[in-house]
Amino acid sequence: MALKFEDVIPIRHNGTWLVIGSVQEIRIEEQLIKADGFAAIEEAGSLCSLGLDAYYKASLLQRLPYAKP
Repeated sequence: MALKFEDVIPIRHNGTWLVIGSVQEIRIEEQLIKADGFAAIEEAGSLCSLGLDAYYKASLLQRLPYAKP
C-alpha cells in the first residue's frame, strides 16, 4: 500500500495529532477481488490494528445491500 501525506491536525485536548493521508496504491492478489469488485481481505489472512497495541484477524461478518442515494 502506498500512502500520500495530506495534513496533520493537532488535537489540543490530549496533546496528539490526527494525521491524514490518501491511499495512492494498493497491491492485492487478483483472486481476492470478487466479480463485484469486493476485496475479500479475510481470505488473505489480513491483520487489523486498533490503537497502538491491539491486533485482530479480519473476518467477514456480513455484507449488506449497497446504500444508494
